[in-house]
Amino acid sequence: MIREIAPQHLADVPLFKNLTHAELQPLLSTCEIREYAAGALILKAGESNQALYVVLEGEADVRFETLIPEGESVGTLPPQSVFGEASFFHPAPHHANIIALKPTTVVRLSREAYDKLVASGDRAASKLAANAAAILAGRLHATDEWVVTMLREREDATIAQNWAKFRSRMGSSIEFQTGFVGVRGA
Repeated sequence: MIREIAPQHLADVPLFKNLTHAELQPLLSTCEIREYAAGALILKAGESNQALYVVLEGEADVRFETLIPEGESVGTLPPQSVFGEASFFHPAPHHANIIALKPTTVVRLSREAYDKLVASGDRAASKLAANAAAILAGRLHATDEWVVTMLREREDATIAQNWAKFRSRMGSSIEFQTGFVGVRGA
């Protein structure tokens, strides 16, 4: 169990990349440590909570309850993972539940505490924002790739349906090769 946040706890966390120990100290003084038992809800979908979270110990599960049957896991957040960043910079409800899979310790930075750092001209706040933007950009890029894949699959399915319709109109007995359709995107 981590009782105090020390810079060495955050050395490999992408959110704190390129921050010196001196820059981390004022930032850490505004953060709080929260501990969750296995099965505890850390973030609730539908609620708006402007805070950044970093998993220090343990592991948490990401579940989109409304989109996936029975709230299946869509990902796991191991130590050093960051979450809450989208709602931190854009006040909106969370889309997922974050649930501790085992006893989990997180460090939490509220938007209010962050805004005070920005107002004081703290350099760490700017670096943290740049790091969060890089994390968000990486996640957006992964989402874009997923959307493109889904659209290609939909397009391939439409082409396959049209090809089947064409064959039936032509009275062809030639079997359709599904591998042929995906040549362009495969």
